[in-house]
Amino acid sequence: MLRQGLGASTGAHSCFMPYHVDAVTLSPHGDGWQDEMALGRVVEGTFRSLNNLLEHLHQSFFFYLLMHRERFVSIGTYLPSAMLVAANFTIMAVFLWFKAGQTEAEAEADSKSKDEKTAEAPRPPVPKPAQRDLLAPLCFVALCHFLGVVPLYLFNHLPEGLLVPFFFVFACFNAAFPRLASILLTSRYRLTLQQYQLIHSFSLLLLGMFVACLATLNFSLAFWIGLLCSPLPFFRPSAGAASSSPLGYYLNGLPLQTLVSVPVVVLACCYIWGLDLGDVLRDAAFAWNVWGTYTPLVVWCVWWPAWLASSVVLSGGPMLKKA
Repeated sequence: MLRQGLGASTGAHSCFMPYHVDAVTLSPHGDGWQDEMALGRVVEGTFRSLNNLLEHLHQSFFFYLLMHRERFVSIGTYLPSAMLVAANFTIMAVFLWFKAGQTEAEAEADSKSKDEKTAEAPRPPVPKPAQRDLLAPLCFVALCHFLGVVPLYLFNHLPEGLLVPFFFVFACFNAAFPRLASILLTSRYRLTLQQYQLIHSFSLLLLGMFVACLATLNFSLAFWIGLLCSPLPFFRPSAGAASSSPLGYYLNGLPLQTLVSVPVVVLACCYIWGLDLGDVLRDAAFAWNVWGTYTPLVVWCVWWPAWLASSVVLSGGPMLKKA
């Protein structure tokens, strides 16, 4: 699943990857009377028999996931997991949409004098519908997704010697941009809590749609992207909590925000598997330009924009005033 999700090449048969053809390389070795022709006859007979068996069973091998050489998982078992992850984002997006359309009305003051006291308990605030301002949230979410084209192009076209320095420059930019963007949106464009909720809603809605569609093309990639983005629905601004303790608000959300960012995940994977960062970036660019894999496209145009929008929403909480 990891190799399928990354789209990494494993041999000469990877030349068929741009054509979406699964292939394997078989080569004879050792001493004896067997030669390449004997191997070809064995392989041809095996696949012919397997094809006849699948036709009789009215099944397709592509609807199974090979977890082990003796263990297959049916599509009815593994595909719902990716769909459930995608549904998580969609449900939270719908919740934020309805939440952005309501405002809590202040409790009405009692018109009676202080001497006339009643035994009735104070009524809770009643939510009332509010008009949604959609232009600014839609423009910002679209801008986040268009910004993903910049690292996608640079990481796949820069010389090999500049990949690692540019990666660390991008990591610094990635850490500072959500805070700077939230300051600009709140101070200059006067974005409200409702508009931040709409930004989060639109971003999660697109993420759920992309993961659900991607699961039908590359289940492994959709599953890993969904798991890495699963903390994003929890990045929600809270004007009341932020106004009481802005430092505590940042400390509660900053570690999780940093752990699921693209540069940190890449560095963590390189450290865990003992890989060189330059080799990883070079192989990713080679896979994009030669093998035609769309993993970099999903990372920079789906995962990173969703993380960026959610991080801006989280960073904008301390600057909002409680209504």
